[in-house]
Amino acid sequence: MIHQNFDPDEGIISPDMLFEKADGLPDTCIITFSKTVLDHALAHFPHQAACAYPALNGERTIWRITDRGEDILLYMSPITSAGAGLALEHTAAATGATHFILFGSCGALDQQLTEGRLIVPTAALGYSLGVFWTGQNIIPTFDALLIILAHVAFTYPLVVRNVAGAVEEVDPSYEETARTLGAKPVQAFRRVLFPMIKGSILAGAIMAFTRSLGETGATQAVVASAVTAPVYIVKLIKSEAFYTAGLACIVLIIVSYVAMLALRYVTNGRRSR
Repeated sequence: MIHQNFDPDEGIISPDMLFEKADGLPDTCIITFSKTVLDHALAHFPHQAACAYPALNGERTIWRITDRGEDILLYMSPITSAGAGLALEHTAAATGATHFILFGSCGALDQQLTEGRLIVPTAALGYSLGVFWTGQNIIPTFDALLIILAHVAFTYPLVVRNVAGAVEEVDPSYEETARTLGAKPVQAFRRVLFPMIKGSILAGAIMAFTRSLGETGATQAVVASAVTAPVYIVKLIKSEAFYTAGLACIVLIIVSYVAMLALRYVTNGRRSR
């Protein structure tokens, strides 16, 4: 795990040495990047200033909100990674909070920076899907179905992005001509649009498959007892069965390599047409 790769020894200097911890504050803190969200919360819920942490452009207030038996902290974070991380450390030291919930959205000015990347951690997505599906009684659920739903949820954007790009490249006049000749919408899609984008659909499906192939966080979050190939490899490594784990990794690499070769073939075929 990631936390096992850091030095656990106490640092020479830490935020705890710089702040005097306030007593009696909640253990849970909500962080938002949006001033609109902050203003809305302060306008609709009882609140009071719990404490403040210093910043280069002035102090930032950490608010305490109490409503319907819930007692939480709330503050607006700087938008840069360094500033957001520093603000979190300061808040933890000043309030003693140990549970943080990030509420808001983030992105990038350059679209290429987020190509093929998802903002939401797959483990968090898997846990939320597990809570949702197991909490409803309308559709019966079982472990295999929950795992499939979780993997589809975090891989379908790869398919959508690939297919959307192909659809945007298709001249709308083709479908308009088919409709003019009497084709219904379903017929126009099946006989005109689908043949043009089926390569992109297959390419997106392969990308989703290779992404899903190595996922462990979402799988264990949605079904803790599930043992898929990646989870099995992790367990082998933890039990120091490195030879068997290596063989399993080789199998997964071969499968991924074949899938990527197929993706390249399909993509090159679509571009050459």
